[in-house]
Amino acid sequence: MTVEKLFLIPLILGFMTLPFFLKAMWPQKTKKSLLLKMTCSTFFVFTGFLIAWGSQNKGTYAKLMLVGLVLGWLGDFFLHVKNTEVYFIFGLASFLLGHIFYISAFSHVSRKFYDEPSKSGRVLQITLLTLLLLGLTIFLKKAKLEMGSVAPAVIIYVVVIIIMSIKALGLGYLLLKQTDSGGGKNILAAAILIVGSLLFLISDSLLAVFNFGSKSKSYPLKIVNIITYYLAQNLLACSLLLIT
Repeated sequence: MTVEKLFLIPLILGFMTLPFFLKAMWPQKTKKSLLLKMTCSTFFVFTGFLIAWGSQNKGTYAKLMLVGLVLGWLGDFFLHVKNTEVYFIFGLASFLLGHIFYISAFSHVSRKFYDEPSKSGRVLQITLLTLLLLGLTIFLKKAKLEMGSVAPAVIIYVVVIIIMSIKALGLGYLLLKQTDSGGGKNILAAAILIVGSLLFLISDSLLAVFNFGSKSKSYPLKIVNIITYYLAQNLLACSLLLIT
């Protein structure tokens, strides 16, 4: 196996470990499930670092994305180690900071295509932000969530992750427009960004329903939430293969 392909080891091992975590974390969190979860999360961090090292991707995009992955790892720890409001806020803050680094990474690469966003680009981003906020608001309202005192923090997080998704979609669009110069590489990079960011949005929406919904906890819902999350993080890590 060449150096450039070493990232496949943690990528494969992470998804091989995931079923064991899914089994261990239900019906309640345990020390074993924490260990398995952090193992899965460590693998997606290693995937990102090995890709950056193997491909010699030392640019600003890679650095920002790697910090975002590490903050995701930290958020996973805080959200799982204890079921308290304090640890929930710590976990939420870690993920929020991680998304800010992702946003910075996507914005940095976007500026390579255009020094300043066009008027139509700004209108498109504002439109997408409005539609996503409206759609998510309707979805969460229908889910009848009871967030209590953490509601302000959750709302701020929702806005940030929607902005992250919009920035990823915008960069994906720019990459697709450059297919003449980048060919299949740009198409694959755009697909990874778009799917990864949307999976993150889906995962967090399901997590909100699971944590704050009035209905009984659903194991299938939790499985989908976790699988979409790890797919998202690993896809974003793999974007380092194609974007510098």
